[in-house]
Amino acid sequence: MTKPSRINPVDEEALRRALDLERKSDPQRAVWLDEQVVKVGWREAGKAAARRQQYRNLRLRPWMVTPSEVNPDSEDAIGYEHRGVGRAAQLLRQLLASDLSRFEPNPIAALEAEPEKENAPA
Repeated sequence: MTKPSRINPVDEEALRRALDLERKSDPQRAVWLDEQVVKVGWREAGKAAARRQQYRNLRLRPWMVTPSEVNPDSEDAIGYEHRGVGRAAQLLRQLLASDLSRFEPNPIAALEAEPEKENAPA
């Protein structure tokens, strides 16, 4: 039996936040997520919640990809630019450069709040 890999604390916090937001968004979704936590674990359920939150908050179309689904160096394949892989990768690079998680439920809001966090008293 392999031991699960440790998760980055920033990612863990974003995944837990995404789960909470999804649970609050719809009672039926909350039941489904609770079932997923049992079936596949909280991390995978959190990834699904983060993906759904990103779709909603970035107003993506069903065929488009989220920052949580790409690598930082991903590019649009010729003929498949409509999927937005390049834009998602660019947003992911911005998140990572700001020490934020790829699983941020609302990536734009998180990036906009980042300067405020830096100016806040310690």
